[in-house]
Amino acid sequence: MYKTLIVYDSSELLNGIKSLSLWGESTGFVIEDIANNGITAYEKMKEKRYDLVITEIRITGTDGLMLLRKAKEEGLCGRIVLCSKFPDYNYARQGIILGAYDYFVTPFDETLFYEMFDRIKNENTEEKL
Repeated sequence: MYKTLIVYDSSELLNGIKSLSLWGESTGFVIEDIANNGITAYEKMKEKRYDLVITEIRITGTDGLMLLRKAKEEGLCGRIVLCSKFPDYNYARQGIILGAYDYFVTPFDETLFYEMFDRIKNENTEEKL
């Protein structure tokens, strides 16, 4: 199973992600932990390995971009997805520069999550070869 950390500040994002029917045995991805701010998320990432981190950009403590930067610098997680309810090109661009795995805008499209999950699974298959 692929362990996922969800980092949220608003219950809207959390409920949106949790309500998607893509979690569980059928996809192999599970929500392992939840953090409600960037500082807690960073501490969790230092303690435990996650296959995927999905974080809001605008969160308290350490924002999503700073969390991404720190995680990349320290090798805490290679796949960090930024989420926002604002389709702001500057955030997406900054996320790309910092190495975000993907960028999603609410409301969430399950198809995009399935495509991302497939990319992750394909990467893992290639790494094993």
